[in-house]
Amino acid sequence: MRAEWRDPEDMNPNRRTAHNIVGWRSFDPLRKLAARRGSPVTAEHITAADLLRQQYDLARIGLSAKREPWVYTDIANVPRDGPTRAAQMQTRAIREVQRALAIFSPVQRALVEHTVLNNGSVRSWALGCGLSCAEGMTLLIVALDRLVEHYRSEIDQRGLAA
Repeated sequence: MRAEWRDPEDMNPNRRTAHNIVGWRSFDPLRKLAARRGSPVTAEHITAADLLRQQYDLARIGLSAKREPWVYTDIANVPRDGPTRAAQMQTRAIREVQRALAIFSPVQRALVEHTVLNNGSVRSWALGCGLSCAEGMTLLIVALDRLVEHYRSEIDQRGLAA
């Protein structure tokens, strides 16, 4: 979906307004819900969901390794003293995702996995479970509130405290 956001690397002090980037992002049902008038989805909910997504992506995909552009200068494959820093970060992310998902009931966990991690709509999840869209939305807001409390310190550091 088309989106516009502030460039986080724009540190030019001579610019009056921040540099904006216009591009394409993957569909995010939470941002779409938050854009509606009177929506119960808040900026804290979206920030908590983004933190979970970041950890989830790191746990599943990991970080790419540093490679030299020339073959003859690449480090030889020799036994290592232990796991790389990227592997350690991926292991920490796996534990963090498991900890974050453990706070939910099985129904809430399925809803969070569907909407937050797989970018599915609340309506499609609710219809698949035989619930109304309003019931699915209520469950989502309760789950997002729990996720906000789980990531409370990180959200406060980002300056989004209510």
